[in-house]
Amino acid sequence: MPNPAKGLKGKVTIPATYKDLPVYRIGNNAFENNTLVTHVFVGKGSKLRVIGEWAFANSQVKFFEFTDQLRRIEYRAFMQASRLEPDSTNSYIFGSNLYYLGGYAFNQALNFNGKAVTIMLPATLKTMGYFALSNFAYPTVNSSVMIGQPG
Repeated sequence: MPNPAKGLKGKVTIPATYKDLPVYRIGNNAFENNTLVTHVFVGKGSKLRVIGEWAFANSQVKFFEFTDQLRRIEYRAFMQASRLEPDSTNSYIFGSNLYYLGGYAFNQALNFNGKAVTIMLPATLKTMGYFALSNFAYPTVNSSVMIGQPG
């Protein structure tokens, strides 16, 4: 099956449906090594549950919309996507239903740009693989990781 992500660039929206079928997953290697896509949004009514292995590895994506529908981020999904920046509050906020974060998922990713950054993981997180959050780009000593959204 051809890769529907091939040739995409700039700001991309993952649709709720593709060829009249719901989109539940971004496939393995879908945007790997893509230097043209910079922002990824999730379409209204989306049922996106999984980001596959190596889906955005070595990509130039700067922003990804992590929605509440997201359940799994697989092995090395964003590895070396070192341009991935925090939101306007200097946070990386993962959806409230994420329960699996694969090994090396964000290894050498998440660009702190020398700012104090907060990584907020939901209380639903059950599994976090080896080095899932490691070797950040331009980290600071004042950054923090929180599990369970503050309430």
